[in-house]
Amino acid sequence: MDTTLTLPAALQGIVDEAIAGAVGDRWATRIWDRDTSLWTDDPDVAARIATRLGWLDAPRRFEDEVAELNAFGAEIEREGFTDALICGMGGSSLAPEVLTRVYPESDKGLNVHVLDSTDPEAVAAYDETLDPQRTLRIIATKSGSTTETLAFLAHQWEKEQHRVGRFPHSKAGNAFVSISDPGGPVAAIPKSEYFRETFLPG
Repeated sequence: MDTTLTLPAALQGIVDEAIAGAVGDRWATRIWDRDTSLWTDDPDVAARIATRLGWLDAPRRFEDEVAELNAFGAEIEREGFTDALICGMGGSSLAPEVLTRVYPESDKGLNVHVLDSTDPEAVAAYDETLDPQRTLRIIATKSGSTTETLAFLAHQWEKEQHRVGRFPHSKAGNAFVSISDPGGPVAAIPKSEYFRETFLPG
C-alpha cells in the first residue's frame, strides 16, 4: 500500500511560511521548556496542557523497560512475525503513524501498518495484503472502550480464529498485543487477558 504524501503546490508557500515562523519563534526550544504559551494564554487550559507533556520524558522513563522490550522483540522475530498492524483511532494511531513516516525502514523489526479507518475498503486492504500468520495485531486504546478499535479487534479476532481454531481451544490470543491504561481501561478490552502481551505505559 503506497503511503507517500505529497503537498499541493498552492500550499507550499503557506507551509514554508509556517515552518519559518515556528523556527523564528523557537517552538522546539519552548516545547522542551514546557512553555504552554505556545498553545494558550488561558491559565486553566495551560494547566491541563502541562499535564499532557509527559511524552517529552518518555525515552528517559523507558530506560528500565529496554531489556524487556528487546526480549519481546527477539521473541516476535523468532516466531516469524514480519508485520505489525496497529488498530486504533485518534491519538492511539497518530503517534505510530508519524513514527513510521519519520524513521527510515531497516532490515530488522516489523513492517508497521496503521489501521485507523472503519471504511470497509481500508479494512479489506490490510486483510488482502497482510499474511495473518506473520502479522502481530496491536490493539491500541487509552480508554479500553473505543468503539472503532474494539470493532477492529472483533474483526481480527474472528479472522485469527478462522485460521487457528475457535477460542478457547486455540491460542488465537498469541497474535495480539494491547496498549492501554492500567486498571479499568485494559480490563475493558475483550479477551485481553489472553493476549500475548499487554503494555501499560505509565
